[in-house]
Amino acid sequence: MSQCNVDDNVLLQAQRIIPDRPEGDPLFRRAWHARAFALIVTLVKDSDLPWATFQTQLVERLAAQQKDAPARDPEQIDLQYFDCWLEAVEDTLIAQQFIERPEISAQIERIRQSVADIRHSQMSLHPRT
Repeated sequence: MSQCNVDDNVLLQAQRIIPDRPEGDPLFRRAWHARAFALIVTLVKDSDLPWATFQTQLVERLAAQQKDAPARDPEQIDLQYFDCWLEAVEDTLIAQQFIERPEISAQIERIRQSVADIRHSQMSLHPRT
């Protein structure tokens, strides 16, 4: 199978699970939704991670979410879908030994600290008058 065919297959598989959108609506409502999507697609393309491995995790997360707290409106469905997507990405990365669970928490804390540092720096450069 050529690299082009692999990429086409990944794209087709991804399109099957992306929620339908009315014409003109953005595919991803939040930037992190697009980043989570790009992360897993890149891992599938560039490593030995089969799409079905991630897909299984996502289906399990979605089924559990619907059982525990079924969404009622489109915005809630969208938020729950991408929360499940992120959890499935984390589960897949851990199961495939790309990262360990404690590292996820540590990385989240590093990101929060970086954001706080940037905000502090910006406030120092541009104090309110």
